[in-house]
Order: sequence, then C-alpha cells, then structure tokens
Amino acid sequence: MVLWEPRYFTRLWCVYELAAFVYINDGNCRRVKFVPLQLSLFAIATPLLASAGKLLYYVLWIFLEDEMKAAEFAEWVAETIPQAAQYWFYVLRISGLTLVPVGLVSPLFWNFCKTHMRDRKELLQQVRFFEFEGAECREEGDREFVREQIERWFGEVAQFEHYIRTAVADRVEEMLYEQGTVPYSFLAPYLLLEFLVNTSWCIDSLREGAPYVNTCFMTAVFFVSVPIGIRLLLFLADTSLGDAPANGPPLLAWLRGPLAITMIGSVCHGMVYALQCPATPLWLVILLAVIQLAITCTLYFPTRAIRAMMLPAAPQESDAPVAA
Repeated sequence: MVLWEPRYFTRLWCVYELAAFVYINDGNCRRVKFVPLQLSLFAIATPLLASAGKLLYYVLWIFLEDEMKAAEFAEWVAETIPQAAQYWFYVLRISGLTLVPVGLVSPLFWNFCKTHMRDRKELLQQVRFFEFEGAECREEGDREFVREQIERWFGEVAQFEHYIRTAVADRVEEMLYEQGTVPYSFLAPYLLLEFLVNTSWCIDSLREGAPYVNTCFMTAVFFVSVPIGIRLLLFLADTSLGDAPANGPPLLAWLRGPLAITMIGSVCHGMVYALQCPATPLWLVILLAVIQLAITCTLYFPTRAIRAMMLPAAPQESDAPVAA
C-alpha cells in the first residue's frame, strides 16, 4: 500500500521501493494499492466540519426557538399553507435556517474538496508521464545504485519507465475508478455523527407528536442523502468551478465553490428534516428514500465492484518485463 502524496514519484527511494516490490512479485503491479493521503484528511475533516456546522445550527435554532417552534406557528402553517405544499414549505424553512451554519464552514470544506480532486488528477498524471531522471536524491551515488538495480530487474531504465507509464498507470486508473471520488466507508464517521444527532432529534420530535414512520425514515435517509450530496460537491470540485479566472477578480470566482456547498448542503438538510412534517404523505417519504438509495448504490457501488465481490478473481499474470 502506497500512501501517496504529490512528492512520492519525485523521491528516488520511493521509486526504488515500488520497483523492488514489483520485482519481488514477478512484475504483478495489481498487488500495489495507491491511497492518496488527502483522502484521509478529507475523511477526518468532513465530520469535524459537520460537527461545527451542527453546533452553529442548534445555536441558531435555540436563538429562534420561541418564534419558530411555538405551537402557534405550527397551527398557523396547518391553517394557512395547503396540505400538499406543507412539506415543501418546511423544506424552504429548514434550508433557510441552515444557510448560515453551512455557509460558515463551506470555505474550509471546499478547499478540502478541491485539493482532494486535484491530487487524484496529479497521481494519474505522474504515472502516465513518469521519468526516472525526475526523481531526486541527496547523494548522486544513490542514483547510480538504484539505476543498476532497476537495470538488473527490468533490463534497462527505459523499460521500467514504460512499465510505470502503462501497467502501473492502468492499475492506478482502475483503482481510482473503483474507489470513486471518495469510498463510502470513508464517510462512516460523518454518517455515524448524523445518525447519533438525528436519533436525539427524532426522540424529541416523537415526543412532540411527529409521525413515527416519517421520523424513522428521516433518520435512515441520511445514510443515502449525505453521500449523494458529497459526491455532487466533489464532482463540482473536479471542474473549473472556483478556479481563478484569467481576467477578473479571483475572490468572486473562488466564492462560487463555497456558495455551491451552502446551497446543496442546505437543500439536502431541508429535504430530509422536512420528512417528519405531519402533512408529508408516507408514499412521498418512501419514494424519496428508494430513489436516493438507488442513486447511492449507483454512485458508490458500481457494477464492476459488485461483480468483483460476487465472482472469484481470475489469477493475474505478470505484466512487467522483469529480467531473469
């Protein structure tokens, strides 16, 4: 397992360890797994920033509690808003309440998203255009030693470079596809946080008379709605959104990313929390849950990964020109 960061292929001894491992395994690079370190930072930052956003949200909720959670307000909604529109009214209401807390943490989260997606591109680019001479070392004698070992293992340096640019690059591209922008398991700390917070929220809601089935579905839906929102944000981070323009103020361009996080995060929370509205029909709750479950499975568990789990893996042959 290579804990990769952008300087990995610029270090001669890192290149040497990869060459030695492949040689020991008869040229089979499929036993090598690259894990970008930024992915771990992303997995740690997500629940931490979510915790900060949750705290800000509940502080705001407590500040507005007398007005927004009064029984008179609920009666006013029931009497004034048509029953078919009450769910969407609560979506707008909760989304509006979450704009401020999500907006305050969105710049940091956007930075993690952009850095993570940039690292994924750089990893693939480094192996596609690998050059042995681009790796650095302090002692020139070390370079000669590594060169001799690679020539002994692969015949010549050019063959080793070709192997990295083709076989290893194909393996990296395959791993990036299978992992997706972020594996579902890396979201576990964040989803656990949401589950614990929403369980407490649901207990309070049930005591206030919220529908039991709707409230239970609301807690479960976060396991699919949050991953969908994160994948959408990472998709946007992989585009030119938020990049500094050639002409124009860079600050305004950079603000587009945090603004996208604020809007997507607020609407996501609004659609989920509004499910406990008494006027929300059960069929709509179930429909939204099924649709989001299908989207989550499609994004995080693609067909290739499902086949790999269900079918035994075929033995892999060597794909490197290892010298005798």
